[in-house]
Order: sequence, then C-alpha cells, then structure tokens
Amino acid sequence: MNARSSERYGEALAAELPALLGRANAIAPNRVQNGSQRGEDDGAGSRRRQLACEAVRKLAALVAAGARGEAVAWWLWFVRAAPESRTDALARRVHLLALPREERIELLSHTSGPDAASAKSAGRRRVDLTRELFDAAPFAESGGSWLQSLVDSVDGAASDLERDERAAMAIRLARRAARKEKAA
Repeated sequence: MNARSSERYGEALAAELPALLGRANAIAPNRVQNGSQRGEDDGAGSRRRQLACEAVRKLAALVAAGARGEAVAWWLWFVRAAPESRTDALARRVHLLALPREERIELLSHTSGPDAASAKSAGRRRVDLTRELFDAAPFAESGGSWLQSLVDSVDGAASDLERDERAAMAIRLARRAARKEKAA
C-alpha cells in the first residue's frame, strides 16, 4: 500500500460496513428466482470489499494489542468522517476523546487561544500516530464478530463528546455571565 493506505482502507470500510455487519439489502443478483441458487452480493469479490476485510483484520490486530483507543480514533478519522470533514476541528475532537472527561470539558470550554490551538496540534499528532499504527499493523485473523462492539465504542465516544460539548457550553455561558455581572 502507498502512503494513503489508511484513507483507502477507511473509505472501503465505510462503504462496505453494512455488508460486513450483515445489514446489506439483498439486491437482484442475490434474489432466489425460479428455484435458482442464491449467489453472493455484487461487492463480495470486489477490490473495495477486499480492502474493507483487510481493514477489519488490521483493526483486529490493534484491538488485540490493546490499542482499542487508537482503533476508535482511526475509525473516527478515516471511516466515520468524509475526506472533506477531516479538518483541524475534527483532529481536535479526536484528541479530546483520549483525555479524561474533566480535562476534556475544560479544553472544550476554550474555543480559541493557546489551549484550543494546542488541542488541534495534538489532534493532528494523534491522527498521524493512529495512521502509522494502523498502516504498520499486521493482518490478524478475525471473523469480525467484535466489529459491532467497535462501532458501538465509536458511537459512544461521539455521544460522550457531544455531551461534554454541551457541558462546556454551559461553563462558557456561566463565565460570560460572571464577567458581565462583575463589570456591572
């Protein structure tokens, strides 16, 4: 694979995830008609499906090595986010998810300034690290039965971050009100 392998794996996994989780709709080639045999779906032999399966095997190696947090970060950046959404703001969010909740809320309460800037650069470093870990990971044998739990972890992390963003907004509003009261 080339330097863009994480991107290629992530895009393939995003596209093939419903099929890998067993949620793909049966389409014309899969229909049983007139007693004919049911075949595989269109994507089963495709290069994209092969890349998606290889991505699952690489993620299995990361999870087995105890790098579940890195697997979640990789997923958030390369699978869940569209290429045009991979911005400094998303990198910051990926970094914040690695922090304890109290620290995350405090950093979220700063939308500008040195704390916000350092979180963005730390996020870019984390994305680069997860890319390197994923790209260097071997292909572990995996049936993928754990894949849904990884998807659930990613969804849970995103929900936790949204909850913490609301808490940080409340802190910002309280600080603003305190400044107004002090100035009055």
